[in-house]
Amino acid sequence: MKREQKRLGNKGFSLVELIVVIAIMAVLVAVIAPTLIGKIEESREGNDLNTLGEVRSAVVNALTDEDIYKAVVGDNTVEFTISEDLTISDDIADSTKLKDELEEIIGTFKWKSDACDGASITIRVDSNGKVYAFIKDGDGVLSTDDTTFEAGNAIAEEPTS
Repeated sequence: MKREQKRLGNKGFSLVELIVVIAIMAVLVAVIAPTLIGKIEESREGNDLNTLGEVRSAVVNALTDEDIYKAVVGDNTVEFTISEDLTISDDIADSTKLKDELEEIIGTFKWKSDACDGASITIRVDSNGKVYAFIKDGDGVLSTDDTTFEAGNAIAEEPTS
C-alpha cells in the first residue's frame, strides 16, 4: 500500500497548508471588506444623485407645457416636494397635471442608498423658471446643480448675483 502511494505521488495538500491559506484569506477579507462596503454605499449614493437628476429633468420637461407651468408656477417662486410614489405636496395650486406628466415621463423611482431612504425630493422653481432639485437630510443636501444649499436653512427667494 505504501509503495502504491509513493508511486502515485503525493498530490494533495496537508492540513497545515490548508489552515495557512484559510488564515491568509480571512485576514485579506477583514482588511478589504470595510473599504468595499463603503464603496458600495458611495455607488448607491451616486445612483441616487442620478435619480435626483432624472426627476429634475422630468420636472423641467413637464414645465415646458405652458398649462402646467401656469398652474404650478405662475409668476411666483414655488417650492414643493415629490415622494417616491410621485405624491406632490399641497404647496402648489394644481399638482394633478404635473403628477400625471411626471408619471408619464419617469413613472416612480426608488432610492438605493441608506442616506436617501424614505426621503422626498424638494423642487424649487424660481420666478425666472430655473429649476432646483435637492434632498435635505441631517447630514447635508444632495443637489443637482452648482448651487450649495445648507441643510435646515431656508432657500432665498431669488438667487443672489
